[in-house]
Amino acid sequence: MLIVRGGDAQGRAQGRDWLAAQLAAAGAEVETLVAYRRGPAALDAAGRARAMRAAGDGSVWLFSSSEAIASLLQQLPTQGWQAARAVCTHARIAEAAQRAGFGVVRASRPELDAVAASIESIR
Repeated sequence: MLIVRGGDAQGRAQGRDWLAAQLAAAGAEVETLVAYRRGPAALDAAGRARAMRAAGDGSVWLFSSSEAIASLLQQLPTQGWQAARAVCTHARIAEAAQRAGFGVVRASRPELDAVAASIESIR
């Protein structure tokens, strides 16, 4: 069985190994192929300014990765997020947003209709 997945910035396979473990337990030979790399976006001065404004201007942040939240906190370590609102495509990501201090956090299924409804619910 070939599992195609994302990798970290160094190209190492990253993510949950549940499927690979289940397949191996059932007797399958499992190989992993890293098809893309994930890494934090480097915010320039203009990007940092936009992010700081969006932390309090009523914008709704959409997160599909807790790594994105961690990167945001790293790049804006003194920014308060109490006035910020976020929609997160998994409960684990929503927990990360809550720990980061986002004032309003909604968990949503990652389908378009569900995400749109979640955004509308906090506008």
